[in-house]
Amino acid sequence: MKIFRKFTNQHGSTIIELLIAVMVVGLIITAVANSVTYSIKNTGESKFRQNATILGQQVLEKLRTDKNTLGMVNFKNSLTPGENCYSDIDSPSLNACGAAQVVTLGNVEYKRDVFFAIGGSGTRTPEDPYYVNVIVTVSWMDGSQTREIELIQEFKQTNGFTN
Repeated sequence: MKIFRKFTNQHGSTIIELLIAVMVVGLIITAVANSVTYSIKNTGESKFRQNATILGQQVLEKLRTDKNTLGMVNFKNSLTPGENCYSDIDSPSLNACGAAQVVTLGNVEYKRDVFFAIGGSGTRTPEDPYYVNVIVTVSWMDGSQTREIELIQEFKQTNGFTN
């Protein structure tokens, strides 16, 4: 006498179950890859911004030193209003930076354009002749796009008009 058993416990997977599992794993791997790529891109961009900020701060520190050494009046008189290029921090040139006037940091070329507004147009207190507004713009190429940061510093007479 033969006994027929019902097979209720099946072993193995069907092709549909395997396809669904592969799709789920594929989606997870794609999401992880996208987030890693995005993270690497942001890390690179923040490094460029950090370098640009350092280069801009160098200009502002040089100007602060000049103001403290010369006094406000002589400092103001030593500046050329308008656009200046600080590719060489010790000897800036007039007008905006050209293609050859760059500072290389970490294999990236940066341009440091500095705009001076002296006690008049472009400043918050146009009636104050002892006021200098400085805008440092540091720019670089990121692929085909030009990126830039801008640093603003206001210099003014703080201890009367003795220097």
